[in-house]
Amino acid sequence: MFVNEIDIENKNRVKLIVWILILSGFVATLYGLSYYTFIKQDRISATTSGYYTLGMYLTAILSLTLMLGENKDIFPKRILWWILVFIFIIGILLTFDRIHWIAMTFAILVTGILKERKLLIFYIVISGALLLFYHPLYERLTLVFTEHDFSERGVIWNGAFMLIGKHPIFGFGQNTFREIFPFFEIMRVKGVNNWHNDYLHLYMESGIVGLGAYLFLIIVTFKSAFTSRNKLITQGRIFNRDLISALTLSFTCFLIGGFILDPVTTLLFLFIYSLIALNVKLANKT
Repeated sequence: MFVNEIDIENKNRVKLIVWILILSGFVATLYGLSYYTFIKQDRISATTSGYYTLGMYLTAILSLTLMLGENKDIFPKRILWWILVFIFIIGILLTFDRIHWIAMTFAILVTGILKERKLLIFYIVISGALLLFYHPLYERLTLVFTEHDFSERGVIWNGAFMLIGKHPIFGFGQNTFREIFPFFEIMRVKGVNNWHNDYLHLYMESGIVGLGAYLFLIIVTFKSAFTSRNKLITQGRIFNRDLISALTLSFTCFLIGGFILDPVTTLLFLFIYSLIALNVKLANKT
């Protein structure tokens, strides 16, 4: 649907789409921060779902924003880019979700190494100051070294390890977690309904066939994106070159942060993927 409805050669329309994505992340962050500040929630979360969904959404949008920082079509005023980056970083940190901290750090490192050296210093100062002077963030980070913090996820992975060799080719079928998971009696949270890892989830439900197809798709996507970026440069399509770079980084953060199978973030993932496909099609247009 996305591929058929978007005219990738219409720069003004694509700019509008990108800004809608950025502003939606900005508004969601302000909403979460207001609730966190005034209603005293434990962490910021989305309006329609939890902190994990918001963390993935903001990480994807931050990645998109980072790589477009030098593009005057999107950010005619540099200060606007810095404000958005700052807000998104604060938002992701206050979701207290460490996998998205990792994805965010990866995105900032890539952007900093490739084109935004000042960003690395900015990120180190901001995140370092918050970790030093805001105890909940420091406490959340140090929990990674405790066995207690990983016990619940460890139970899930132990259950997967017990079953991993039983249906290796085609898996157990879709939405079978609650039917086959062997350790519900020792889980503290009884409402868990997935394997807490996209790759493990795909393998358990679809086997090597499903996981292999997904990994092949990832490889093809990266290859096509990098090849197309070079073609867009030679064609003089600077806006599309910057856009496909930003989209590819956002796509990569989805692969790190996971939750692609979530109803909300799946739509954003498909939208990002569709925009990559459209830019690849444009680069190969004769």
